[in-house]
Amino acid sequence: MYQTSGVVIRGKALGRTIGFPTLNLVDYSFKDNQVPAYGVYTCQVKIVGEMFKGVLHFGPKGALQENGEVFLEVHVFDFAQEIYGATVEVFFGAFLREVKKFSSLDELKLQIACDVGMAKGE
Repeated sequence: MYQTSGVVIRGKALGRTIGFPTLNLVDYSFKDNQVPAYGVYTCQVKIVGEMFKGVLHFGPKGALQENGEVFLEVHVFDFAQEIYGATVEVFFGAFLREVKKFSSLDELKLQIACDVGMAKGE
């Protein structure tokens, strides 16, 4: 499977406003330039030496709008600390679904809840 590490930066806090805060990563790269397919995956995240489970989105930015910028963001289960500037390691797990656009914030929130439920095995 794929793994990478990156620096946590401040995002637009959209995930936080809908109940799914994320770690937005920059300066990440993949070993041997083997880049995973765009999509949503289960994952594990190593934060200051401790492992957490989560779900990640890797692909074009802007679930509600068109924007070609590629980004990596992780919703970490049972984690509420602010760690801006920290470097974290991300280990990709199972592929859950492809990237898609949403017509509303409610539709996005419902899909993320489904993604989290699948990642947790619910």
